[in-house]
Amino acid sequence: GVAPYTNLVEVIRIATTGFHRSGGQLLPYRAESFLALVTARSLAAALPAGRDRSRLLGRLRLVDDDAQAPLAILRDRWTSTLGKRARRVVLLLRNRDPRRFDRLYADLPGSLRARMRRLSPILAADRLRAPVEIASAPHDKYFPLSESRALDREADVRITVTSTLEHAIPEASPGGVADLFRFHAFIVRALRRARD
Repeated sequence: GVAPYTNLVEVIRIATTGFHRSGGQLLPYRAESFLALVTARSLAAALPAGRDRSRLLGRLRLVDDDAQAPLAILRDRWTSTLGKRARRVVLLLRNRDPRRFDRLYADLPGSLRARMRRLSPILAADRLRAPVEIASAPHDKYFPLSESRALDREADVRITVTSTLEHAIPEASPGGVADLFRFHAFIVRALRRARD
């Protein structure tokens, strides 16, 4: 894997508050604004089919992928006409206070939280039997390195940290040759393990 997320709840926390929980602490993490938009679209899509889901998704699909404040549309008056489930999603997405996040997340419909759990690889990591290779940048533009390290604590995972990556896209970096060799070694190991 390359720069994966492992806990979708933490991804939502980063996208909305700019913080993530690591080792029991709330730590700041600056992610690209696109993460907030993808998170909002995903939460809206997880709502039950119906008028609220269609309206919320429809508005979010109109937001440009490169928007600097993609969730500003959720501050408009139209959101007050949404039903209870959709309004709870909007309240979570509007929140910027990391101390309020857990309560707002707990207020989401149980079926939505269950979907987020099923999409969080960390919750099934103890069932992994194959070795896992992960490469990540020291500061990925979406997911902190602690996401990969959390998986490492639960399964047979080897993490390669290299600034050769910008999220999942290789690119030249100031780390230069040493990082390029680390990335090359990651690819060779991953291919060998896949062959075996």
